[in-house]
Amino acid sequence: MNCTRKCDSLFLPHEAWDVCNDLNPLAATHRSGLQLDYICAYPKGAFEVKDFMIGPLTTASDHMPVTTTLEQK
Repeated sequence: MNCTRKCDSLFLPHEAWDVCNDLNPLAATHRSGLQLDYICAYPKGAFEVKDFMIGPLTTASDHMPVTTTLEQK
């Protein structure tokens, strides 16, 4: 998505998708200290988000790697 949590573009995914970042809503995913990258699971409620992890900053990108573990309900 490459937008902040206050961005209008992020409201629509919350209606039909589970936004995995909700487990850690303040975690930065970008060098700027903002959360700009998201993982969404569809359809909403089909998966349980077990964890949400942000990897270390590397020289390959100004964004940090974002991963999640999902369990199908």
